[in-house]
Amino acid sequence: MVQIHVAGIESSVPLTWAKLEELNQDLLGTVMGLVDGAVMGKGSGWLPRPRDESRKDMVDEIVLVGGGARMPKLSQLVEDYFHGRRPNSRKGVELEDAIVRSTTILSRHKAAHYLEECFDYLYDKDGRGLPSFVFRTSD
Repeated sequence: MVQIHVAGIESSVPLTWAKLEELNQDLLGTVMGLVDGAVMGKGSGWLPRPRDESRKDMVDEIVLVGGGARMPKLSQLVEDYFHGRRPNSRKGVELEDAIVRSTTILSRHKAAHYLEECFDYLYDKDGRGLPSFVFRTSD
């Protein structure tokens, strides 16, 4: 149920996962475009790469963090994109640590080439509340 409060009037509206996914269809498309851009190297001048579908297999671990990461549809889209590989939800993944490391690399992207573990951080340029994606790579 979604509670609505407008001008002193209160109401409740039922909201199903299916309806939430329908309402967020454009946002989910944007997220998957960002995922593809991060994996294929689009939009990141410091990582120029030609499109190569085998790059999806080079990603060692997929970790979804943020509120949107709880949407089953998003997990399914990511799983489909990575040919059946599921986003990691195992214990031991420190989500806050992943975000901090990713943000650090985003702010100092040239230093990323010298780090032992490299995280590519995916973000929304418009500042919208997209979930954060962290791809852990071995190269």
